[in-house]
Amino acid sequence: MSWEPEEELVVWAKEHFLTLSVGAVWAPESSGVTYIKKDENTFALVRMVDHPTAKEHHEKFAILFDTVGLTLVEGDGEIMVPPAMTPQENAVQEYEHKQRIAQGWQCSCEFPLANFELENKEVRFVEDREVLLSDGNTQNVEVWAIEITCPNCENVIEMDPDDYNLLAGDGDFMKWTNSVGTNFLALTRNQIIEIAEAGNIGTAVGKVCPDTGEKVPPWMWGTYCLRSTKSWEERSIIDDMSEEEYEAFMKAEEEDATEQQRLIDDPNYTTLSYPDSDEEE
Repeated sequence: MSWEPEEELVVWAKEHFLTLSVGAVWAPESSGVTYIKKDENTFALVRMVDHPTAKEHHEKFAILFDTVGLTLVEGDGEIMVPPAMTPQENAVQEYEHKQRIAQGWQCSCEFPLANFELENKEVRFVEDREVLLSDGNTQNVEVWAIEITCPNCENVIEMDPDDYNLLAGDGDFMKWTNSVGTNFLALTRNQIIEIAEAGNIGTAVGKVCPDTGEKVPPWMWGTYCLRSTKSWEERSIIDDMSEEEYEAFMKAEEEDATEQQRLIDDPNYTTLSYPDSDEEE
């Protein structure tokens, strides 16, 4: 095959493959192939749909792995599956296969990660890394991690964000709490319609938190969010409130937001700093 990946794809691959943890699953949507990261420099093919398109994708991914300096292992027990009848069915099969792999992940004490309290996560910015381009130039990429704690042995496990998403689902993944305790919940299209019709206003989120100026994790970029200073557990009971309770709750919410803004505007108040910040902690 004479195909060559474009420069943007090479940059993305170097960033993405570098940050994936060992044991992570990589299965591009609708590609028909699934890979697992065996070690820092090796990926293995574990599943492929028996279809010419999937085989073509695999050939291109093999070239991509080689271009970014990674080894691809194949012919070592990968599963060949018959093609689905529809693209939707294929997507479901791929997702279910990745979930089956994730269900087998365990802590060092052999407690299943799927049984962790996955909503209790810590999102952490790791560092900015320089990626070398084929033309000799470099480009900075952000590396993030999500930490979850084993309820059995209290071991803290650092996960690749994509792996956490696979394990926990979008509901817990698309939540983020900034350094002053404000919770951001990314909304679906239907949820945006509902809050708009109810007269509520959300917040558009970019790369920088609108409240504190700190970094926002990349999976939250470009989302429209509800935000609250209440914990996720407290927000889950809002639907059970009476009209009077809800009005009192919203009044308290506004007072909290006013106080939080006062803290942010206070020049003596220091928020979380990052390695690339010029500010002292």
